[in-house]
Amino acid sequence: MRQGNNHCLHPATKRAASWVLTLLAGLCLYAPHSLRAASPTTPKIPGAPAKELSQELQKKISQTTKKSTAAPNKITKIKIKGLTAMSEEQALDLLGNRIDYVQNHRPSPSRADDAAFLLERILRNQGLPEAEVDWTIPKKKNRIVLTVTQGPSRHLGEVIVSGIDQALQKQLVTYFKKQSIGFNLLSKGKIPYIPSLVEEAVDSAIIYLHSEGYWNAEVKLTKTTVLADQGLVNLHITVHTGPLYRLAPSELLGPSPIDLSLLRQQLSAYLELPANTKNIKAARKTTLSYFLDQGYAFTEIQMDKLLVGQHMRLIFIITAGNRYQIGKINIVGLERTDPQRLHRRIDKGSGPLYNPELIEAHRRKFMSTGAFSSFLIETQPRTDGTIDMTLRIQEGQARSVSSHLGIGSYEGGIFGLSYRDQNFRGKLQTLSLSGEFSGLGLLGQASINDPMLFGTDLNATLRAFLLSHDLEGYSKVEAGLGAELLWTINHHYSLRFYGSAITTQTSSDGLPDSELGYTDYSVGRVGFSQRLDFRDSPVNPHKGFYGELLTEIGTVTGGSAIPYFKTELRTSYRQPIREADFLVITGRAGLNFNSNQSDYPIDLRFFLGGPDSVRSFPEREMGPSVNGDPVGGEAYWIASLEYNYKIKGPVYMNVFADAGSLARDTDGFQTADVNYASGLGFWLDLPIGPVRAEYGYNLNRRKGEPAGTFHFTIGINF
Repeated sequence: MRQGNNHCLHPATKRAASWVLTLLAGLCLYAPHSLRAASPTTPKIPGAPAKELSQELQKKISQTTKKSTAAPNKITKIKIKGLTAMSEEQALDLLGNRIDYVQNHRPSPSRADDAAFLLERILRNQGLPEAEVDWTIPKKKNRIVLTVTQGPSRHLGEVIVSGIDQALQKQLVTYFKKQSIGFNLLSKGKIPYIPSLVEEAVDSAIIYLHSEGYWNAEVKLTKTTVLADQGLVNLHITVHTGPLYRLAPSELLGPSPIDLSLLRQQLSAYLELPANTKNIKAARKTTLSYFLDQGYAFTEIQMDKLLVGQHMRLIFIITAGNRYQIGKINIVGLERTDPQRLHRRIDKGSGPLYNPELIEAHRRKFMSTGAFSSFLIETQPRTDGTIDMTLRIQEGQARSVSSHLGIGSYEGGIFGLSYRDQNFRGKLQTLSLSGEFSGLGLLGQASINDPMLFGTDLNATLRAFLLSHDLEGYSKVEAGLGAELLWTINHHYSLRFYGSAITTQTSSDGLPDSELGYTDYSVGRVGFSQRLDFRDSPVNPHKGFYGELLTEIGTVTGGSAIPYFKTELRTSYRQPIREADFLVITGRAGLNFNSNQSDYPIDLRFFLGGPDSVRSFPEREMGPSVNGDPVGGEAYWIASLEYNYKIKGPVYMNVFADAGSLARDTDGFQTADVNYASGLGFWLDLPIGPVRAEYGYNLNRRKGEPAGTFHFTIGINF
């Protein structure tokens, strides 16, 4: 029994006070003097005495915790005895200004009890689950003495999960080994053993298994093993997943103003899929989108679930609401932007009926231009069946000047300077001017991009460029104009149309003139590519298929016209292995047919080697060569197998094997020499893409070929 614990509160009042303290102490448990950080609350550990905050402190604690500095004069001094796990100063620092109210008033039993309660709670959350604190008030002294019965320190050891497969085990363990919020003085990288947090982890594990489709799953803490000599507590968790439920045909209830046969057909795509959260949400979204597409903008859907055998039946109770025609569109906040650009997009992309999903898609499209910092949409339904919209917009800083520095194993040092206007002429177009100097030479280019051509989803770009590069065996000066039209049909499939006119001059820098083909020529070309992309990320994918087929025709004009036809196929597939590792399989092939191989310009041929090719060769240096300089070819293929292993955090290691062949002409496609490489690399998984450092070893080295090559680059290997 704690000394001086003589409150005369009604039991209900005491319970309420205890609840308030639990909330407040949880919010500020680990905060230092001038900063408060949220902390999970820890309910009373079995066997510990019940303690409550005084009503007096309840009224003042919120005020004192907001103060950044304590009162200049402390009336009451807090003295702590019996604590060996940390110093008195450290304990007081952990208490922070939560005891300012106690220190700024004369000692009393209620204030002493509050201070003891707070210290005990902090110690238990520091890994001392059996800590108890008593208090005394010495006579004739403005002092409260807190006496600690510390008990042994306890931290979380092993979490042993049985009854489920390894993948699910790893996920469940993360719930138990989650660090509590705040600073733990005693932990030294370990996780304090807090029984209440273990109970929360059990509940979280059950919720997770439900979300994966195991709706009868049970998770129990069956045993705790205390390793007293190590200060660790091992947890033994037993899991009974029960059956994996699958989706049965959905049931649609409520009066419907439209035919639902097509909706039922769409929902049939989810039959027999696991009844997990992802698929349930997708089925609900499909149902809602069906009504929104028909103009029932304010449709409400209530969902219930019925377990039948090992299946789950989703029951959707639908209230369709009214249909609205789009009425007036008021735009507020524009200064530079032409409002017709917004009107055109909404008018062309929305249709006459109001659909909030489409309107939200337009809003995201406008924000993606970079011209706006804020874009809010307000709606006002009218009794005449129309709905007015107000677009409240804040324009951003669309113009910017930037520079960049870099280095690559092929380009050498890189320095660039660029100017961008993401709202050129107020038309939501992007004007880009850039210049770059590298070990290859100079490159300057200008482009204008319209991401919403004529208010549609067509993305159009006009580009002009001028470059001067020194390559292996020859140099070139080139200028050109080009146009590109990108049509994204859906999330996975897109088409690209392009055309360009280019003028080029080449000169020998080691290669015989006869190997250069035309040295002063122009090229007119048009091309078409199809892209199928199921990757989880276009920048740094870890999963999914990608494929692209390119077809191009053109004419080279030098001494005489040389028509040509080129096609390339690129594919890759990424398959996750275990939790974070993944396997990559890539393949590429290309053919270039022309009517005059001897005069066909060297710069229009294929070149292999480099970090995205057979990695035992430097960039462009694999295949046919003359006097040690590559001359390229007109037919090639590449295949690669790569395993990526996560070391820690963003650091990965990859082991790869590459093979490829480059033929001087298409007739030799099947008989050209094949090159093999294997290697090892490390890369960082960054938001800009992987930063890769790799070494490829030449497995069948021929005379004049390198033994291997080191590559440093940014970006994925296709």
